[in-house]
This record gives sequence, structure tokens and C-alpha cells, in this order.
Amino acid sequence: MEKDKKKRKINLLVKRRGRCDNIKRMLWREVSIMLSREGYNHSDEKCWVKWKNIKQNYYKVKFIFYNIKFDSKIIHFLVIELFDLGSR
Repeated sequence: MEKDKKKRKINLLVKRRGRCDNIKRMLWREVSIMLSREGYNHSDEKCWVKWKNIKQNYYKVKFIFYNIKFDSKIIHFLVIELFDLGSR
């Protein structure tokens, strides 16, 4: 009896996880469409990867700012390098 409950619970969680993944895919598809209207042609996967990289870089910068004291020129350089702003 207890095993059946666990199996049902696991199956429900797997189904719900699948729905969450579909929602995320739809979100990034919408972002891709919105950007293409503005002239930026990126796939939904590329938008997701870019967002993931921005988040990772944000946490790197946040860690540096909170743990190490730099002067403003070094901070400016780090932000440009981490967010890849120098290539624009």
C-alpha cells in the first residue's frame, strides 16, 4: 500500500515537472518572438543560454563586490569583461 502511494506521488511530480519544462520553453519562445520583433533574431534556446550566463556573471560580480575592495577603474573593467560588453 505504501509503495503504491510513493509511486503515485513520484508519477505526479514527474508529470508536474514536465508541465514546468513546457512553461519554461513557452516563456523563452515568447522572449525570442518579442526580440525578433525588435530586430534581434535569437532562438529560444539561445535566449535561455544568454539569460543563464547573465545570471552567472551577476553572481560573480556580486561576490567580487562584497568580498574584495577595488577601485572604480578595476570594477569597471571587471563588469565589461564579465558581461562581455567590450565586444559591442
